[in-house]
Amino acid sequence: MNEYEKIQLLVNISKMYYELNFSQQEISNKAGLSRTYISKLLNEARERGIVEIRIHDPVKAETPLEESLRKRYGLNKAIVLPVNDSEPALLDQLGNAAAEYLNMIIREDDIIGVGWGETLHAFSKAVIRREELKNIQVVQLCGGVTKMNQDSYVSDIPRNIARNLSGSCHLIPLPAVLDSVTARNAVMKDRNITEVLHLARQATIAVITVGVFVKENVFVSSGYFRENEIEQLEKAGAVGDICSHIIKEHCEICDPQLEKRTVSVSLEDLISIPTKLCIAAGGRKAKSLKAALTAGCINVFVTNERMAEELLSGN
Repeated sequence: MNEYEKIQLLVNISKMYYELNFSQQEISNKAGLSRTYISKLLNEARERGIVEIRIHDPVKAETPLEESLRKRYGLNKAIVLPVNDSEPALLDQLGNAAAEYLNMIIREDDIIGVGWGETLHAFSKAVIRREELKNIQVVQLCGGVTKMNQDSYVSDIPRNIARNLSGSCHLIPLPAVLDSVTARNAVMKDRNITEVLHLARQATIAVITVGVFVKENVFVSSGYFRENEIEQLEKAGAVGDICSHIIKEHCEICDPQLEKRTVSVSLEDLISIPTKLCIAAGGRKAKSLKAALTAGCINVFVTNERMAEELLSGN
């Protein structure tokens, strides 16, 4: 296919999707191309400027703080909520705001990749019911943490979202970090696991949070790391975690050997997902959030005023 033919294809598929409201599956059937390829072509059409999406906001529904945060980190959207010192209330506020944003952008055939934790559990319960959407798939982006007293809602989160969106749910029934590289390599040969991770890499929307690497971090408190591993990670500059990857200040992988034991889509895979919605506030997360924001792991951010001000302060 020459360049002229490629542009024609991008224009035709874009018109079917955006002007005629065909689903990606319907376009796939008409064009004789896979649904995954249709999704990639639509993303390419936006990247090449063939498709431009403009939102006319007559009430200027962006606060100065949201505008500053969006511009500083090159975000598509920043949603900044008032400070609430009650953690349960804060989680509900963040979850509701993120759910409302998802409701505005979700379309038929979307694949929603999700992480785990209390913040995302609050979001999953707030997802607005949409029975008319077709072929929504919800998939875990990484294994979960199961060795902790406090529930991390690993499987509840994708199930809640899939139920509210009348979609299908795809789970990774594994810990986020396995005991050895050998163990990880073995489970990666399982067809069911590889299929779920393959689907996760095709996600059109990722909904994630970011953790901070302190003794209260779930990986540390649940015993996934030995004492000497914790010390090594601290010395190596660990600041937090994103999709089960322990990261340093500039979002580099902290420990390559630990990474080889981790069950998750890679950071490169995460960055390639078109919409990366992160929900996070408080808990000394500024360093890990700044790392993820700067690296392009987030392009839609839901937080509160205190965290937004800290991220803008440069401290």
